Amino acid sequence: MSGASAFFFPSYEETEGIVVLEAFASHQHVVLRDIPVYEGWIDEKSADLCHNVDEFVVALENIIQGKTDKREEGFKVAQSRSIDDVAQQLVAAYKEVLEI
Repeated sequence: MSGASAFFFPSYEETEGIVVLEAFASHQHVVLRDIPVYEGWIDEKSADLCHNVDEFVVALENIIQGKTDKREEGFKVAQSRSIDDVAQQLVAAYKEVLEI
């Protein structure tokens, strides 16, 4: 994946976005369909979010021509969802529930 020009994922459905996180983690340009599962953690700063074929074409052309580069912001998204960070969030939630 790291050798590609872009990670293009026009899926209408996604459950958790693991492949998207892998693309972000490999500092890849990411082009996605704008679907509800990405709300709240992926935005236009980290990926190109498209609604139709024309928007996908423009996004990919802009990447190939070097007109856009959101890779560093995308990498930050991957970092924010690292296993260590998620584990710490779970520990905090368990402590709160158990009142430790």
